[in-house]
Amino acid sequence: ELVKQSTLLDKLKSLKYEELVQVLPTTVSDTLLSSLLEQMAVAGQSLVVRQKEYGPGHAEIIKLKSQIEDLQDRITKRVAGILTSLEARAAAVETNLVLLQAEVDKATANDLDNARRWRPYFDKKRELEELQRFRQILTMKIASEKVDSSLPKSALVEIMDAAAPPLRPAAPNRPRATALIALGVLLDLAGWLLVRWRPMPNPLG
Repeated sequence: ELVKQSTLLDKLKSLKYEELVQVLPTTVSDTLLSSLLEQMAVAGQSLVVRQKEYGPGHAEIIKLKSQIEDLQDRITKRVAGILTSLEARAAAVETNLVLLQAEVDKATANDLDNARRWRPYFDKKRELEELQRFRQILTMKIASEKVDSSLPKSALVEIMDAAAPPLRPAAPNRPRATALIALGVLLDLAGWLLVRWRPMPNPLG
């Protein structure tokens, strides 16, 4: 906006007055200037017509010339006012731009200062987050180790042959049992005889 206003103002100032009067209405919308220029055109045409009808010293001619001079003066002042308005507008835009730039510079400085002041906090926060992630991984690792340690590593008893029922039921060995019983009875009888026939000790001798 500032570049646009400055460029327009510089171009208008470079024009001659006659050119400026013709260009300005098409560049800047101003109803008063347009009205004055229309009145000026009508008065100029009337002067040409009246000069043919009356002499130069006629009162109507003098009146028209006075009217044209007044319109010319008003147009000149209006053009000057428009240029002043454009200059003021350009100056206002420039001032706003300077203020805006100052605010941007201040905000940038504040951001940099805040970044410097908050950097230790964010560094510590990042370290804390890394420690928390490490703790989580370590906790999962410990839990996994506990689960692994609770599972049997291998069978304590090695099974050589698979157990299988006998093809036919085993019958008791009766002769062997009878012999063992008889042997037991004989041993008991021998013991009793030894006790029975053992000589008694002589208390006198």
